[in-house]
Amino acid sequence: MEYQGVPKQAMLEQIHLWDGSRFIIGLAATLYYWRLAGMRFLPWLLSLPLINTLANKAYLYWARKRLRCTDDHCELPK
Repeated sequence: MEYQGVPKQAMLEQIHLWDGSRFIIGLAATLYYWRLAGMRFLPWLLSLPLINTLANKAYLYWARKRLRCTDDHCELPK
């Protein structure tokens, strides 16, 4: 199963936001949602170049650890 050419597994590994023409992935998708929700300061802070680099690394680490998924069944790690 896939959407717009992206496999389901990839979407489970990182958040994917379809904006109607392209995917926004990972931390950038989270920041996009936060901005839509009216948050200003935290998205601005996490978008600063050095902080964004560190925040992206932290997001990728968290995303790898947050779910263990197989055969459409996901569990939180213990």
